[in-house]
Amino acid sequence: MVAQHHVRYSEVTEKYMKEFNLKPVVLIRNIYDVVASLIDHHKSESIVYPMAFVPKDIVKWDVNRAAKFVASMVMPWYFNFFVSWHNCSDKVQVSYEELIKDPLKVVQIICKEWHIKVSEKDVANAVDRAGTMHTRKNVGIAGRGNKLPEECRNHIKELTAYYSGIDFSEIGIS
Repeated sequence: MVAQHHVRYSEVTEKYMKEFNLKPVVLIRNIYDVVASLIDHHKSESIVYPMAFVPKDIVKWDVNRAAKFVASMVMPWYFNFFVSWHNCSDKVQVSYEELIKDPLKVVQIICKEWHIKVSEKDVANAVDRAGTMHTRKNVGIAGRGNKLPEECRNHIKELTAYYSGIDFSEIGIS
């Protein structure tokens, strides 16, 4: 069984993972691309999600204002998520970019890591079936966050200062 949840890692999460033998797969993504994706999400899907209370009229805002909102109000949650899972040693971490590029390879790595006995054919069939389903994926193109206003990119970089010793290069911050 697979479930998708936006949950941060904590002592309670660890307790439940052990109690119910849950195997976490943590999906990370370039943080700037996340901002671009959320701006699209507001317009095409919903403004309701657990990371922030989003004003209803955001769908009418220009891209720069929407990007500033997401950078200021939503990105702190993403840092909370990323940094918390950084502290979990018993996880498989996957990048969104890898998943988009080669989903079959990523699923095979996850199955191998968690000792899930399944044939390559079954994995290929599952990936093919998943590819035909509505996944709520917006555009799915890496690099769109490079077009964010410099002010937003700088604000996001500044958030890293609160977490000394954490390498944020995995989410596109050098």
